[in-house]
Amino acid sequence: LVFAGSLVSPLLSVWSDAAPDNKILQGSQLSLLRVVRRDLNIEGPLPRFTPTEKYRAISLVAIGVVASLYLPESIFLALYGESWWSTSLENYPQQGLLESTTALFGLVAAQANISITNSARYGVRPLIELANLGT
Repeated sequence: LVFAGSLVSPLLSVWSDAAPDNKILQGSQLSLLRVVRRDLNIEGPLPRFTPTEKYRAISLVAIGVVASLYLPESIFLALYGESWWSTSLENYPQQGLLESTTALFGLVAAQANISITNSARYGVRPLIELANLGT
């Protein structure tokens, strides 16, 4: 669910910003915002994205596309567990090395995103400059 959510959530945000009159998209974003902020009193309409927010949202869509590449493996692991993974390693012995490397790069990318966001929040540099640094 996390991998799918990392694609669907920013995609809905970009679409709702592009179509501010679409009640379904606006409603989905308001509902998500209420849940995330734990505040049921948040009312619409949502403000339009600034250029920096739009840039970040589109970047998150790209990250979500990459994250969704993990979906098939995650589904197979959830359905078939250890027996499937053991069979995969027997047929493709280098898969174990590939998995750990892929996970490491994913972790480094996620940490870089968090660091860039926190640096901007604490005023190190404006977010647009830090976002460009990360690309």
